[in-house]
Amino acid sequence: MGITENKFNTSDNFFTTEEHGLLAVLRIKEQRGLFGDTIEQMELLWSYLERIEKSKRKLLLILMPRDFLRPEDMKEFWFLVQDVRERREAQEHTKSSWDLIRKENAFHHFAAVIRRIDTFVICAFQGETILSFLGIPLVCDYRLTTHDSRFRSCCIEAGLPPGGAFPWFLSRYVGQAFASRILYNEGDISAEQMREMGVVNRVVESENLEKAAFATAQRFAQLPTTGLIAAKRLMNATHLSLEEYLDLEEKELERCLYAARRD
Repeated sequence: MGITENKFNTSDNFFTTEEHGLLAVLRIKEQRGLFGDTIEQMELLWSYLERIEKSKRKLLLILMPRDFLRPEDMKEFWFLVQDVRERREAQEHTKSSWDLIRKENAFHHFAAVIRRIDTFVICAFQGETILSFLGIPLVCDYRLTTHDSRFRSCCIEAGLPPGGAFPWFLSRYVGQAFASRILYNEGDISAEQMREMGVVNRVVESENLEKAAFATAQRFAQLPTTGLIAAKRLMNATHLSLEEYLDLEEKELERCLYAARRD
């Protein structure tokens, strides 16, 4: 296990990992660049998440540095999109095209894994957040941010669709009315407004974010694993038809009752 852990915690990697009993911690380092910048780095992330899935770890806490979802990276992303657009019009295939595809696929894969694994995932982030990057915390099961965090939508002004599937997630978390209110808002949206609308679960002081995140993880650690994972599975199934949802609900009930009898 030590060798595996060292593989993730090399100095040139963009994240480090920790283990605290039932809790695994994925700590993103401060860096420039976008999510999914290099194939090698993302392969390490997929390897770590695969380890979490196989070990059936109860909790995963993702700690992001301040401004990890910052506007500067959105400008970089727009520049990349514009370059790809111009090259395609000229019928040229460049590295930018592959970079864009890789970054899109990185988010798609991350979202699929986080929603699939039977691990309750908590995300703590802060600072400036572009809504097209909000999909990263929204795929997680519980979100904390800080009072001084700000959220803004810049994609429409740039002539681009809202990315990161955040309208899809927002509509399911808060309904279409609040989702459209957030998407078409003029100016910044405060963290407290996002909490009131249900986008984030908890807002804390900036200097207290990590402590609050660990305390939240400990609270969930006290809950029965069967009930916690059943709740995650059913929350992720709300897009199904009622009949399909009720079938899943019955299966989850049977699973929880079986686990209770076995214990």
